[in-house]
Amino acid sequence: MAPAQVQDGDNELVKQLKEALQRLHDLGERVKALERQAERNEQQRNGAASADMPAHAHAPGQPQPDRRNHTTDGSRTTAAQRLSQYVDPRTAYGGTAPTWGLPPLPASQVPRPISTTDVPMGATRMVMAQIVPLSESNGLDICLGGTVLSWIDVCAGLAAKMFSHGPCVTASVDGVHFLRPCHVGSVVIVAAMVNRTFRSSMEVGVRVEEEDSRTGARHHCCSAYLTFVALARNDPGGPSPAKRTLPKVVPTERHHERIHAEAASRRDARLAARKQLHSSLEQMAQGTELRLRPITHREGQPTLPPALRVDPRDSGKRRVAPSLTAAHTTQMVLPQHANSIGVTFGGQVMRWMEQCAFVAASRVCRGGYMLTATMDSISFLKPTRVGDTVYIEGQVTAIFGSSVEVMVSVWGETPDIGVMFHCGDAYATVVSVDCHNAPVHIPFELSPESQAEELRYRMAIQKRAERLALRDRMCRRKKMRVSLDGGIRSDSDSSDNDREAISQALTTKPGSPASNGCPDGAGQDVAA
Repeated sequence: MAPAQVQDGDNELVKQLKEALQRLHDLGERVKALERQAERNEQQRNGAASADMPAHAHAPGQPQPDRRNHTTDGSRTTAAQRLSQYVDPRTAYGGTAPTWGLPPLPASQVPRPISTTDVPMGATRMVMAQIVPLSESNGLDICLGGTVLSWIDVCAGLAAKMFSHGPCVTASVDGVHFLRPCHVGSVVIVAAMVNRTFRSSMEVGVRVEEEDSRTGARHHCCSAYLTFVALARNDPGGPSPAKRTLPKVVPTERHHERIHAEAASRRDARLAARKQLHSSLEQMAQGTELRLRPITHREGQPTLPPALRVDPRDSGKRRVAPSLTAAHTTQMVLPQHANSIGVTFGGQVMRWMEQCAFVAASRVCRGGYMLTATMDSISFLKPTRVGDTVYIEGQVTAIFGSSVEVMVSVWGETPDIGVMFHCGDAYATVVSVDCHNAPVHIPFELSPESQAEELRYRMAIQKRAERLALRDRMCRRKKMRVSLDGGIRSDSDSSDNDREAISQALTTKPGSPASNGCPDGAGQDVAA
């Protein structure tokens, strides 16, 4: 190309740029004129005395006032308000914004506007990864169930707090079934997501998976549903914080719609059960009677019942009273046990519950090792705070071949006040196994003595049937499901010995030896 042609092209480009700048300047002047006209119209509507005075008028000799960050009444405007009033000169007066040669985005990929009342369900996801340390395991290199429950509570609490932008407390935890144990050295992936909101409360679904660090295989271990209540921040010395209204969670995918609908059904079931309990004075009286009182508040009680022994020459079972399986523990809530507003973590309380349940189960289990199979639903009636004393009482309520049900009652007490209050009850199923993870027959038979012990035993039989029915529904789930963190779970090795030990113990009838066999796929998914 000749130098003259290049120079002519440059001159033409400069000319076009000058014309474009002039058009932008004219548009800017037009926008300023419209703003001044709008100010005059506003003054006329308000009946101001200076309605006929130009908006830019000022006293002679005085500098021009800065109106960029103020409204017509003199109040300051925020950056968001100024941004919303900005007029893009590229699209003003019928113009179109340049596309820079790129094709427009499809409608499905256009970013949604930020809203304080409409949050996509997928945006509430929270994922944690933990390596199981040796200190959190039993003698079989299996992670303790209480540790997994505490991880579940922490991950769910993070999802709830990030979603609500404020403090949250655990109100209840639905029953958790441990389908597979987590082993020492493996990676435990805990994924949580807000399933649905209900004014000031929300349901958070949690899914726990174990990833074998040697093979990379990932397996579903358990799922949980937790209810959190959002609280407003308060002064440390002020009254208890009030509840806050939460934004709405909206499902954006097909499987999210199913989870969203199931969350409403679960909430209705919780409210119906609570209403039925409160409407029946007899059930309320039974619930109060069944609670285990702290041993420190009972006169004439030993610190721990004497050890139970079995005569090797006796081929039958020894009958024992439930009171001989009593266990208790006392804890003080320290700062590391509580959240940012000083309320004890629900997961920490569940960890203490499991420890007390193990002590009670060890009174009759003779396998040498114990595994937590299930932890029934828990409602935290009253919270404990930093500095409070927590009393946890446990007692075996029923024996089923190689597994036992343990009732655990939690009480709290503020030392400055000295009044004890009830925090909640829980029922844990503990399995007795040997060093090869095989179920071990329990050589004891429970013999209730009081009316409360007899009632606990009958309720244990009923709850066991409900657990087995729920486990049967788990077996019918599909084997492949997308995890909350995006991975694909595989249950190809459904005959794992660890899971068989738990399943065999749970399906054993009361008073019979541990049975062999379990429905194939006993560890299939319960969607979180």
